[in-house]
Amino acid sequence: MLEYGEKFKVVVKVSQFDTNLAANDKFTIEVKPPVGAVLSVERYLPPALDTIMDLT
Repeated sequence: MLEYGEKFKVVVKVSQFDTNLAANDKFTIEVKPPVGAVLSVERYLPPALDTIMDLT
């Protein structure tokens, strides 16, 4: 459980999923806890992609 002011980091290995993501595509990650509200994180991929990238 996160307290007020605490932070967390989400690491997603996209290669584990069957995706067709390309530059400038939008993607959404949903965190669904057993109890409580769903947290949605929505981001756009940058115009140029490298093998490893930090999208913070």
